[in-house]
Amino acid sequence: MIGKIPRLSWILDDEGLERSREALAAMLAEMMHGRGGCEFIIVFDGCSGDIVGDSRTRIRGIECHFTRTGEEADDYIGHMIGRMKDKRGVVVISEDGKVANKCKVHSVGILHPSVLFMKTARQPSASTTSSKVISQKTAEDITKWYKEKLGER
Repeated sequence: MIGKIPRLSWILDDEGLERSREALAAMLAEMMHGRGGCEFIIVFDGCSGDIVGDSRTRIRGIECHFTRTGEEADDYIGHMIGRMKDKRGVVVISEDGKVANKCKVHSVGILHPSVLFMKTARQPSASTTSSKVISQKTAEDITKWYKEKLGER
């Protein structure tokens, strides 16, 4: 999912995996703030630093699960929702087909990762915007073009 959210993808490229994981947790913590009863669990492929095996920790207040070596997060999520007794209100954020199918079987909602980016993108106030507003896609294309041009130097 980190690679699907532009802000996190850039952090991954510039600062590495651990920092991008922390940024994802921070983004979710910000979304969770002020929403009573809303919780997030992040499932990461592999270990975190010196943690070996199936492990859990908190990053920025968000519960994070790290799969065992060789186990994919998508499979872990599938098993996790299969074991849940109460699935009311559970929504999985993934674009993986296996995860989507598992969610359908267990009547669990599923959202595409891009929804996170849309929900966390801050909208400028009317007083700070001009009459010329570009779409998010156009802004991302412009940023990509600039990154490519700067990389050619």
